[in-house]
Order: sequence, then structure tokens, then C-alpha cells
Amino acid sequence: IFDFDGTLVNSGNDLAISVNYMLEKLHLKPLEHQVIMSYIGDGVHKLIERSIGNTHQNDFDEAIKIFSEYYGKHMFDTTILYPGVKEVLNHFQEKKKIILTNKLHHYTLNIARHLEIDTLFDDIIGADSTAFIKPDQRVLTPILQKYDVEDDKAVVIGDGVNDIRLAKNSG
Repeated sequence: IFDFDGTLVNSGNDLAISVNYMLEKLHLKPLEHQVIMSYIGDGVHKLIERSIGNTHQNDFDEAIKIFSEYYGKHMFDTTILYPGVKEVLNHFQEKKKIILTNKLHHYTLNIARHLEIDTLFDDIIGADSTAFIKPDQRVLTPILQKYDVEDDKAVVIGDGVNDIRLAKNSG
């Protein structure tokens, strides 16, 4: 079970540029890319919420709209696979492989298709694919059941605290 952003794909630059575009359109101060990167991992709603700050939450709906429209057109600008990803996925072609991400499903699927890795996975599950998101174990339990995988035979591969918590929460 693979995380997506920061694990399989280096998408931070496109996300950061999209956030700063949204902030500019809302007449808010742009953020350092490193700050935006620290906001990634809990889904787009948290990313936008954190980026616009507590004092501008009344702009949330407009912010999401601006971000989504821009990112939808620019998510392929600089996003690339990390080195060795395709080789690793091909090496484990006989294993069941799933992308489980807090990124929205359509973004994940579009990027995976664009980078030609979508067919290397048995399933791609985004934040809007289930009622729960990482690190809630209720997102993982149905996946393991669906693919008939015992808890202690599953491996969660990711770059963030949510991935570690998901694995620990799920045994």
C-alpha cells in the first residue's frame, strides 16, 4: 500500500505554485514553498485551510474553487516520478499494489495515468473514495479484506506521519 505525494511522485512544486496562485487571487501574501510543503498530507481541504490562515476562513469556498481550477490545469507541469519508482513497481509486479492517498481520487488517477503507472496498481484510492482518510484504520481494513490480505502481511510505504500512524493503527 503506497502513499502517493512525496512517496511515488514529487508533486510538491505544482501544489505550492497552485496554492500561491490561489493566495494571489485572494489578495493574500504568498507562502514559502517549504511552508506549503509542511501543510501537505491531510488532504486538499486542510491544505487550503492552513494556507489561507485562521483569519481568512470565510474565503475558504472561493479558495478551494480557485485552487482546484488552477491545479487541475497545472498538476502535470513539474510533477514527476521519484527515481526508481517504476523499477520497484515492476519488480513487485506479482504483488498486490494499491495507492492509498489523502489526495482526491481524480487528481491521483490523472497523475498516475499521465506518469504511466496507473496500470501497475490493483486499486487507486483517494480521500474522496471512502468515508475515512489516513491515518484512520477504517480506511485500510476494507482494503485488506477486499484483497484477502492479512494485517501482518501488508506493508504501508509512505513519507509522512499519517502513513506511519495508519500502519500502526491497523496492526
